Amino acid sequence: MKYVLIWLYTTAFVFSVEALAAKEIPGYAYGDKQLAKAPYTLKDLEALKATVLFTEDDAKWLRTSRKVLEPHAEEILDTWYGFVGSTPHLLHYFSNDKEKVD
Repeated sequence: MKYVLIWLYTTAFVFSVEALAAKEIPGYAYGDKQLAKAPYTLKDLEALKATVLFTEDDAKWLRTSRKVLEPHAEEILDTWYGFVGSTPHLLHYFSNDKEKVD
């Protein structure tokens, strides 16, 4: 389960970055030097990785997992969004200001 969740987040990020590289998204300023710096550092990221026991071995297997999991991405996402949709405190983060799922 740990690898599936990490893969979901990583894949979403990778696909987002790939989409940005492919086209401009109005109102989105990825890479703009005028944006404020993130309120966390690489040291913070390393601490977070330590907190969830994420190792270099995990990173290796995560990179390898894409070719195995990618054909099942829709099924995995359907399961994930079904879980989110049935979990009110998570659903809040996937909703707009009128509490409609976005």
